[in-house]
Amino acid sequence: MNESHARALEFSDHVRLAASFWTNKMSIYLTNESISFLDYINKSKARPITELTPPEAREQSNAFDSWVVGDRKVPEGVSIQDSVVPVQGGSSVRVRTFVPRDNSTRALLVYFHGGGWVLHSAFSPNYTVVCAHMANEGKFSIVSVDYHLAPEHKFPAAVDDSVGCTEWLLHSSENRASIGLPADIQTIGVGGDSAGGNLAAVTAQELKRKGIDELKFQVLIYPATDLRAKFPSHTKFADGFSLTRAKIEWFLLHYLTSEDDKENPRASPLLGKNLSGLPPCLIISGDCDPLVDESVEYGKKLAEAGTSVQCVVEKGLPHGYFGYLRFFANAAAASHKLVVQFIQEHLTV
Repeated sequence: MNESHARALEFSDHVRLAASFWTNKMSIYLTNESISFLDYINKSKARPITELTPPEAREQSNAFDSWVVGDRKVPEGVSIQDSVVPVQGGSSVRVRTFVPRDNSTRALLVYFHGGGWVLHSAFSPNYTVVCAHMANEGKFSIVSVDYHLAPEHKFPAAVDDSVGCTEWLLHSSENRASIGLPADIQTIGVGGDSAGGNLAAVTAQELKRKGIDELKFQVLIYPATDLRAKFPSHTKFADGFSLTRAKIEWFLLHYLTSEDDKENPRASPLLGKNLSGLPPCLIISGDCDPLVDESVEYGKKLAEAGTSVQCVVEKGLPHGYFGYLRFFANAAAASHKLVVQFIQEHLTV
């Protein structure tokens, strides 16, 4: 990596070390919040999703989503509107729009939720609360995209929805106004967590490939960037850390049509042939996440291609913490603040 690329890739650790957790004779450092969360998950009597059908898993997940927000509410002053957006092929996707009373940044984050392309929605209570608080704190609008889920809609349906919706939002202020967004938005970027981070990364690549260069930033929260799942962190955190190897295999079984799809850059953005010309990128991951290695590797590849990248690896945090507010009030708030700061630093003047 040459000097300019090294400068483009900015790593930082936010260390909130509280305790240690022993597994497989290795000392794995976890925050107190992580210990509480993993203790709950590993003692839970809920059936593993690997034993459930997707509809059964969604029912169980929806109940957890409602509970895990804790006592956090949508802040006053954030208006929420549900709409339908047309996408390619005559299809459409539902979206939830968040507009804060103070929208002075004139920015828009197009957000894709996580859930392994199978679970959750833009209307899940935890995603509603998280998006509302980020919009309020950052003084920018958010459109949360309810892309079609697998296995009813397998790859590349979620990709087509994500790209199509973002393209529609970029097309005109009239389009944006029709779903309740302010008319004066000047800065638009994409973001998401986990599977949603995957979709945000792919969307940025796809729009660049189409010659659409209006995206001004990317925010990728523990993104899945290589569905081949070969990095060491997949082995190190295969069990006991919320997102297990078995869960990942279950998600991919339902999302992909074949093993060959894992080699497709529209499924594995790390495998993109040309990563130059992409917008500045913030990548946040916990260091106790099976996706941490591929998240960091994607940041390195972006930097090598000349993209400005800020890669943050949070000490002692597992997959999912960004939206699990009941357990991760402090860690989630700190990462939400990083997202807000990053977007504010990349506003169009």
